[in-house]
Amino acid sequence: MGYLSKKINEQILVYPFLVIILLYIAFYGAFVTHGFAESKLNLWFLVIFIPIILIDCFKTVLECWANTTFHNNSSEDQDLKKITVIIPTKDGGSTLDATLVDLLKKFKPKQIVVASNGSTDNTCEIARKYKVKLLNIEKPIGKIDAINEALKLVRTEFCLTMDDDVLIGNAIIDTRLLKNASGVAFRVLPKIENWITQIQAHEYRKSMDVGKNFHNSTATVQNISGAIGLFRTKELIRQINFHTGEFSGEDLQRTLLIHLGKENNRVLLSQSIVETEVPNTLWSLYKQRVFGWGPGLLSNTKNLFKILIKKDVHPKLRYEAFYTLFLVLIMDPLRLIALPILIWYPTITIIVYIFYVLLELIPYIKLRGKEPLWVIFITPIYGLFNFL
Repeated sequence: MGYLSKKINEQILVYPFLVIILLYIAFYGAFVTHGFAESKLNLWFLVIFIPIILIDCFKTVLECWANTTFHNNSSEDQDLKKITVIIPTKDGGSTLDATLVDLLKKFKPKQIVVASNGSTDNTCEIARKYKVKLLNIEKPIGKIDAINEALKLVRTEFCLTMDDDVLIGNAIIDTRLLKNASGVAFRVLPKIENWITQIQAHEYRKSMDVGKNFHNSTATVQNISGAIGLFRTKELIRQINFHTGEFSGEDLQRTLLIHLGKENNRVLLSQSIVETEVPNTLWSLYKQRVFGWGPGLLSNTKNLFKILIKKDVHPKLRYEAFYTLFLVLIMDPLRLIALPILIWYPTITIIVYIFYVLLELIPYIKLRGKEPLWVIFITPIYGLFNFL
């Protein structure tokens, strides 16, 4: 009940906050600008928008300009016998079947643990059908605690944790990468269903192939996606006493705890691509960002501060922690203040929009235009949607 009540309380708080933002925009338009207002580049633009633009530009150019490389994988680098797969799931019956069929092409049933976290659908029946190990937790305890319970069944050196909607396909599960590291991220890309998932494909690809790959040469990847990650089993066991168990940002917290560790505190990015399902409606996308990703950054501010002051941290990781904290504590409040200005001053809106389209072209060109070009013109608007 504690897990559920906490999750419900977090969600209840979000709706009044959204109403306050909308009222703030409406009142600004009614009493300050008196509707849409034509404006030249004024003090507001210089004080608020210029710093935001410069910081976004710096990060994009730096990460795109840097020489990056993937760690080459081959099937010879796989030692699948040393891996146990853990799938924490709650009511995942609609996707679990396909996930298990895909996994069983690489792993034996005894290597797969399905941790049913209070499921009320046919999740357990599907697990039994494929004769994988089933941990049936009757009452929901949360994703992290479900993984921790499943760890009691693990006897292998490595663990592959993954969601119930992930397809690994031909991905190489490279245990060699964990020789001097404790975690490996994968290039997670969405399953394309419609225009909403197509936009997310560009977002995910940019995050993996530009952002995370920027850190790959120094093993300072900041976040192993909650969708899938390869870990040393002893590291996951160590984290049982340190991970808060909070769902929001659980993957970011797990990765930061690796970096804050004393041994093998390195995280790499695999060259392999895996596929996951992502929200395919605007409402489900909004709920994912506002109830998961947004609070996830806030809940990890303490660990990010620890990264900043830790002595033996690589400059790239310190830079990423500083940027994330700066984003959460300073830039996001600035964006919130600037929101009605962006709405009610069309001239400023057009200038900012054109700039971010041009800025988005930099990673798009670096990634060799994998998504349709129209995605670049939608991305600035999508970014505003994400912020709200």
